[in-house]
Amino acid sequence: MLEKIFKLKEHNTNIKTEVVAGITIFMTMAYILAMPLFYSISEGICLGIISYVVLQGATGKAKRVTPLMYILAVLFVLKYIFL
Repeated sequence: MLEKIFKLKEHNTNIKTEVVAGITIFMTMAYILAMPLFYSISEGICLGIISYVVLQGATGKAKRVTPLMYILAVLFVLKYIFL
């Protein structure tokens, strides 16, 4: 039903892809809106990149993630571990 309403096949996508994208965007926006707690918008962006890589890996779309995103995610995780 949703595929027909939003014409997902015409846009070469499916419900699962759109839900994962929506969750990733929501998490990134939630982190950015939590900026007063972190005192930096860059923290929201860091957590958004980490969540994007994790969600893409968890849904079996790890090949779609670029190597730069993996590198950034690892560096940001290490930042949170060691700082």
